[in-house]
Amino acid sequence: MSGLEDLSDEIIKVYDSDSEDIAGILNLLLGEANRYSRIGSYFTSKSFISLAAGLSEFISKNGKMRLIINYELEKKDFEEIKKSLNYKKIEDKITIDITNLKSEIELNSAKVLGWLIAEKRLEIRVVTGEADKLMHIKQGVIE
Repeated sequence: MSGLEDLSDEIIKVYDSDSEDIAGILNLLLGEANRYSRIGSYFTSKSFISLAAGLSEFISKNGKMRLIINYELEKKDFEEIKKSLNYKKIEDKITIDITNLKSEIELNSAKVLGWLIAEKRLEIRVVTGEADKLMHIKQGVIE
């Protein structure tokens, strides 16, 4: 056995927002995963900071992430997403220090968000609906 299978006896299968040390569990699992899919109501790239250890391992192994999020975004995140979708020339390309991913995530989470999208390692779908109603579900699958 390897990866997530090795952890299957050590962890419970379902966590919620009231679970203790959810960041610790996610770091452990992301470090072994190849794919992470999540529906999360509010999203900010700052959430990557608490997951920097596991996320850096996940990225290093070419992991793929899919997110479904609400339309409300922080301005910095929105700008990096826009930039990642619009660059055409090499000088416009988003670059990060891949040799020191954990630090890059902790210091430049919005930039890492844009880079993940530009490198096709992160796919984001944005939920829109009635103006005064936001999706509030939170679920994820780690493979």
